[in-house]
Amino acid sequence: MPLQLNGQRMDPARRQKVELHIHRIPYSALLTCVVVREYQTMKKYEIEHIGIAVEKPIEMANWYQETLGFNIKFSVHDGEKGVAFITDCTDNVMLELGKIPNVSPLTDRLNHHLQLHIALTSVNPDKDAEYLVSKGAVFIEKCPIRQPGENLIVLSDPWGNTIQLVKRSE
Repeated sequence: MPLQLNGQRMDPARRQKVELHIHRIPYSALLTCVVVREYQTMKKYEIEHIGIAVEKPIEMANWYQETLGFNIKFSVHDGEKGVAFITDCTDNVMLELGKIPNVSPLTDRLNHHLQLHIALTSVNPDKDAEYLVSKGAVFIEKCPIRQPGENLIVLSDPWGNTIQLVKRSE
């Protein structure tokens, strides 16, 4: 009978190692069955950045810096293509805004404004929405689905990317 590990047939070299290990167990310990498990530590990853195809990455990065307090970490463009890496004020979340030749901006391919959005914490979403509209953002809606005590307002930046202002309940 082939030796299996987690329901998968083992390769011969590995099978030999496991069988050798099993044979070292005293027969008296093999009362009913032997369960062979391979323990692996799950590797954990951190998000380095989220990339978004946009039409004007440098202008957009500047607007996010001047209007939202984001930090520009790196930016370069040559007219045909460009990229800007920006972080929020905590430097924990990074976005890559990239113009790719012959690729339309992501906003041209979305069916609904909430398919992809950048959610920002806000102490006063109503007041912040007024401010953002004065800087070129466009009001879309107050989110109809929310928990009691929450305030969520959806806008778009001047390039059509969705921004959501979020105040969670206490």
